[in-house]
Parts: sequence; C-alpha cells; structure tokens
Amino acid sequence: MTRVGAARPRRPLVVAAVLLGLALSQAGASAQERGGDGAEKPPVGAGATKASIAVLDLSFEEVIRSKKARIVRGPASAELGAGELRKVVEGEATRLTDEVVAALVKSRKLEVIERERTRKITNEQILGESGEVLPTKAVEIGKRLGADYLVLGSIAFHEISEKFDSIPGTNRWRRSLKAQIDVDIRLVDSTTGRVIDRQRGHGAHDSEEPSNGPEALDLPGDFMDTVHRKLVEDLARKVIDGIYPMKVLAFTDDVITINRGEGTGLVEGQWVEIFMVGEEMVDPDTGETLGSEEIKLCEAQVIAILPKYSKARVSGRVADVPRGSVVRLKGSGRK
Repeated sequence: MTRVGAARPRRPLVVAAVLLGLALSQAGASAQERGGDGAEKPPVGAGATKASIAVLDLSFEEVIRSKKARIVRGPASAELGAGELRKVVEGEATRLTDEVVAALVKSRKLEVIERERTRKITNEQILGESGEVLPTKAVEIGKRLGADYLVLGSIAFHEISEKFDSIPGTNRWRRSLKAQIDVDIRLVDSTTGRVIDRQRGHGAHDSEEPSNGPEALDLPGDFMDTVHRKLVEDLARKVIDGIYPMKVLAFTDDVITINRGEGTGLVEGQWVEIFMVGEEMVDPDTGETLGSEEIKLCEAQVIAILPKYSKARVSGRVADVPRGSVVRLKGSGRK
C-alpha cells in the first residue's frame, strides 16, 4: 500500500501514458477501417488543392481474344504466334501504364498515387476474367489508396506491320513500317464507383527507309517510342480534361492564358475553342445536374507552351474572354 502513495507524484505521467495509448489504439482502429494502410481521401476544404488519382494496370486480354492484336514482320508477312504476341502486348501494357503515370505526374495537375502501391492494393482485390477491376471493387480500391479517381483501361487495338517494296530501276528496296495502338479508358469516381468519363486514346506512326533487301530487320529504336509518346499524350490530356477542363486564366491584348503547360498534350499551332460557362442545368423531374450551358465565344491558336501555362492568340474580334471560360481542342467533340 505504501507503494501507491509513493507513486502519486508520477500520476500525471501515468494518465498521459494511458491517454496516449488510447489515442494510438483509436488511430490504429481508424487505419484498419480505412483498409489497413492508413490511406483516406483528404476532406473537402481541408487545404487539398488537387484531386488524387490512381492509374490501374492496363488490361490486354480482350484485345488478344478478339484478334485485334497482330504483328506482321518480314517479307513472308508472318504473324507472331499466340505466345509471342501475348508477351509483346503484355509488355506494352505495363510500359504504357507506367508512361501514363509519369505523364500525369509531369502535368502537375493531379496528385498521382505511386505505381507500386497501386499495384499492391489492386492485386489484393478480385479481378474480372478479362483482368479488369470489377466495378464493385472500385470504391474499395479508391478508399484504400486514398484516391479520388481511378483510371481503368484496356488495350483495344494493337498492330505493327512491316512491308518491303522494290524501288523501280534500282536494286534497292523500300521498307515501310506502320504501327497503331488504341486504348480505352474509364475515369471512375472512387467515392461512388460511377464512371464519369469514357475516352479512347490513339497513337499511330509510320515510316519508310531504304533497305538492302526483303529481310526481317529490327524495329528502329525510336519507332515504338514515337507511337507511345503520341498515345500517352492523348490519354493524359483526356484524363486531366475529364477532371479539370482547360480554362482561361487571363485575357490581354487578344491573347488568352490557359491553365495547361508542358506535358499536358498542348502543342504550338493547335487550335482551341473557348466557351463561356452559363447557368447550371438541373432536370426538373429528377433534380439531377445535367451540366452547365456553354456558349462559344471564339477560337484561338496556341502560340507558346510554358512550364505551367500556355498562350493562345484569339482569332477575330472579341470584346472579352472571362476568366474561367472553358477551353477545348477544336474538333475534340466535347461540348
């Protein structure tokens, strides 16, 4: 009993230790509720300025089953066997996934979840027969990753062909190479599991070079790099636009400043259309938000790409282009 009295001077430390233990216990329980790795979405208005996104591995099973993947090489136009083709397309899927992640990081528009962590969490979930994530798992994956959005995609078309033609009047040959890769993506709101946008990315390239004869040759080192670059730029732009449409930051002396810089798919010489955002439209029967009315103001041509923003010169006469007006690539089909 005397020890109890002797211990009284240290009581505040004991209480503090108990409270600390309770706090740690509650924190651990909260982490388990969030999926065991402590990740959760930042609360709205808590200082988070960028949406977070995770890019899941591109699937490729469907393109192989539907025979939309082919590689024709050499003078005999021999296609690769099923096993060889699978290895090629699987490698392309992995490489493209990593390149899309890198492009989104470079854009600085989104907080991108690290690839290895995304793979780890995704591999723990049940996948569909085609290798795609089941829609019912999207919310769980998003919660565990702390991602506001998920990018789910699959290779829809993959073709590389090689052809040799003799050059008339010479003993030389011409080698023609063509390649095309199309990828279908779905942008998913991980809070609801709802698909908020569907897009197809396209990358294609062709080249001709002299050859000594109709013999199988290696692909030039930069050939597929060019196809990938075009495809990844297209995909990254469409993912970003699905969350944050391009907008006008300023308008001065017939030049608009756009909130897109290097690595976001804009290039000098492109034409864009500018729309003023009107009143939000709500379905009177269901109360569902149908988007906002958009009124076209003008067109402009991109004249400079800077690290964090771009410049475009307006065509024709326009009195004003309000800050926040939506910018879309001309001919993109998105209104």
